[in-house]
Amino acid sequence: MFFCYLMLDAMFSGNTEMADEYWDALEEVVVRTDDGLKLLPEMYAVPQDKIDAEYLEPHSQDRVHIGRLPFLWGQSLYILCCLIKEGFVACGEIDPLCRRYVTEKKPDIVVQVVILAENDVVKEKARQNGIEIQTIQTARPVEVYPARVLSYIYGQLGKSWKLGLSGRPSHEVGTLSTSTLYQLHDRVIAFTPQFLDQEYFYLATDTNLLIDMFRTDISFLKSNWRMLGRPTVILEISERSFEEDGKLNPAFAATYRKCRTGYLHGARVMLGTLNEFLNTSCMYTLQFLGASTDSGKVKKSGEKDVRNYIDLLLLQKQAANKAQLPSSRSNKRDAPKRRLSRDLRSRAGSVVGIIRRTRSIQVDTTDPGMINIRSRQSSGDGLDQMGLPSPSGPPQPELFYSAPVDRPIFTQSPSVDEFPEVEVPELLDMLKQTESLGEQAEIIHYLYLTKGLNWDTRISSRGGSVRVTVADLVKELYDKSCQTKKWWLVRHSAGMLDKRVEDLARAVSDLLVHQKQITVGMPSDSEVTITRPLPPEELQTLIRGAYKKDNSTAMLTQELLMYLAMFVRTEPDLFHDLLRLRIGLIIQIMAAELARALKCKGPEASEYLLNLSPYEMKMLLHHILSGKEIGVREGDGAIGEENAVLTVAPLLQKNRRSGIARLRKSIQLSANENLMQIFNQGRLSTVNGLLSGTGDGGADGDSGSEDLPEKTGRWLRRRRLDGALNRLPKDFYPRIWRLLEKSQGLHVADMFLSPTLTNEMTPGELKFALHVENILSTVSQPEYRQLLLEALMVLTMLVEYEPKCTFTKPFYIKSLVRTAYQLFLTDQVAGNGDGTMCCAVELGGSDAQHDTARCGGAAGICLHFYDSAPSGRYGTMTYLCRAAAMELPMHIPTSSTDGQLECNVS
Repeated sequence: MFFCYLMLDAMFSGNTEMADEYWDALEEVVVRTDDGLKLLPEMYAVPQDKIDAEYLEPHSQDRVHIGRLPFLWGQSLYILCCLIKEGFVACGEIDPLCRRYVTEKKPDIVVQVVILAENDVVKEKARQNGIEIQTIQTARPVEVYPARVLSYIYGQLGKSWKLGLSGRPSHEVGTLSTSTLYQLHDRVIAFTPQFLDQEYFYLATDTNLLIDMFRTDISFLKSNWRMLGRPTVILEISERSFEEDGKLNPAFAATYRKCRTGYLHGARVMLGTLNEFLNTSCMYTLQFLGASTDSGKVKKSGEKDVRNYIDLLLLQKQAANKAQLPSSRSNKRDAPKRRLSRDLRSRAGSVVGIIRRTRSIQVDTTDPGMINIRSRQSSGDGLDQMGLPSPSGPPQPELFYSAPVDRPIFTQSPSVDEFPEVEVPELLDMLKQTESLGEQAEIIHYLYLTKGLNWDTRISSRGGSVRVTVADLVKELYDKSCQTKKWWLVRHSAGMLDKRVEDLARAVSDLLVHQKQITVGMPSDSEVTITRPLPPEELQTLIRGAYKKDNSTAMLTQELLMYLAMFVRTEPDLFHDLLRLRIGLIIQIMAAELARALKCKGPEASEYLLNLSPYEMKMLLHHILSGKEIGVREGDGAIGEENAVLTVAPLLQKNRRSGIARLRKSIQLSANENLMQIFNQGRLSTVNGLLSGTGDGGADGDSGSEDLPEKTGRWLRRRRLDGALNRLPKDFYPRIWRLLEKSQGLHVADMFLSPTLTNEMTPGELKFALHVENILSTVSQPEYRQLLLEALMVLTMLVEYEPKCTFTKPFYIKSLVRTAYQLFLTDQVAGNGDGTMCCAVELGGSDAQHDTARCGGAAGICLHFYDSAPSGRYGTMTYLCRAAAMELPMHIPTSSTDGQLECNVS
């Protein structure tokens, strides 16, 4: 059998002499039957009566075959060798992916990049920006189509009406497929990458994210291209690629300049036209679209179906240009739009604000409240140390949407299902009158909920007598919101249209392959755990069911799943201590980060979050996963709505600057080399706009010290982030296993960890980790979960450093935390600490036994305790160690002779 392997290796390497040598060796060991067949035995051995002679003189005795005859494994390899040697099979047919050439040194892959304009108007705009390109229609002799056409073509593969086969069902087309040119008879066809196809999902409407995905695909092709010929990538420029002043998007322009240098993202690239690359590109012939037979009649069914499908796409594109909804009469942002009168709004009833009432994102606002308590005592003015107005200061302005005219008047309603009687014809008249997308969205959403997508609105289309359904209105609303980049409305209308990100199933599978469990839905409400790969349709149904009628959050969940899959492929270190990804909790933490940064309330922060562009959403998620600080503050208001926003990322090393640095256009390092300041001027509703870096700490000449991140609330924020991400200390689960081995069980979060688990599972077993994680996931407050983890780590360290330590009875982790909290309050009262402003009172801190804290802390624990550093005299680990010394029969001093007790555990 090994001779067969060696012979195959020689033939695949083209070494004919070596192949003949192993063939001769094979001919000597095969067994010939009476019928002339050559069989390969399982093994050869020395007969038992000749073993002594073999010992005396090695290799002197003849071997005889034993075992199975033929040995199927070896016989199949022998037959394969015969087929290749006699010319019946070529090596390329056995190895169609050319894996035999992997070890050979090959020249660098050159990725051919072709930039095409969507139409003549875009071509002229590109020419004004110094880019000479062709349009898609004039890129002859090559025809260019979107990736969904290639998906439809592959759907014809294997189709047979006679056998009842429907063909390939997949709708996903990879980068390798769209980087190839295809020949269909006398036609040459090229396809744009799938991420450019706006029809599938709205991510293609964000130019910054589109360019980021384009650069990622270039790097992917450099590492994974194995086919003959060069890969050809088509990048399409559309209207959305330009700014309002007609200039090309900065990210797009920078990428174009990099392509002209010949290198992009570490790969060699070459700019040109499709006609220039026709001879050097990889070409594949679509032979399966040839003639097919059915009942003896020959017909060009495949090619005809493809042509009909392309014609249908063109008709749909033309129909999409016929607007049914009123649009603004001016392209200027500050132009007044026709809106509903106050009388019409009052008659609309509960339709006003109906979209916002479907939101399920909840933001914890106790963090700004705690900072406000401390600042009011330390300063007498109306602003706290973080720039938050005190209750006596001016009220916060309502910040929502990109312009005041598009801001609906929101009213509270007990339930989205409790609608009063609203005259539908009157709503349709309002829909025809208003030019505000916000008001149009609320009316269409009401019709969507009460009438359904297929309901005929009896609105005559402007292009003829064809009636318009609710689905047509939602589709047009989606297109308009994509054009105006109102991302909250893009996500909401995409949810109504049941859109699905093209790589949803693949993204979930990639996360599961890396042993990460996924939960969707808001915590303690309707969380659903995903533990196995699911089909795309089933995943989409599961996500929609988890968020019920919250279309926006359901779309955001699909977004985040795709971003997480991108990060786990490119930066797996971000996930090394994460076992379960709770998407709903991550969304809440992202909204809380914006609430903290923008100094706004929770509902406003959730709207800010939904109004972030996809690229900004990706960067914010990366920021949270990497544990970096981010802060945004409002400017002096001298420029009206164009407020200045400051983002600060402290302790950011130069080699980890790729995340937030790409979120803005210019970066300036402050006097501290570990601080990076990013100045952004733009609308607060989208946390978006131009950056204006300054040289001396700010344009107004102020010192840079006020721009530094406030230390107050940092550890509370850190615990909330780590708790939301389920981040764990190193070797946490093996340590818990060793702790259970020496205990009688642990009560964690009102659930019991039995010591018998150590008899059923090993320390490194995934099943044990999931069992512990299921118990910890019952804690809905992230910061309280982290305190429980710190208490568990104290117990594990006691077991490690005191091998003789054992527990005589089950231990309550909650009791340990409460005891540590009691010690904290006692020290706060004795030292007149910050805790005396809220929860630390006289009488020995009796509030520690209450279920609620005066400052609103989770699980009845003061926010100041959550905001304490783990180490130090007043650190949480210090108090937990002292509590363990009091609660457990351990020889650990509770105090020292000089009254000082230091604990450097971190």
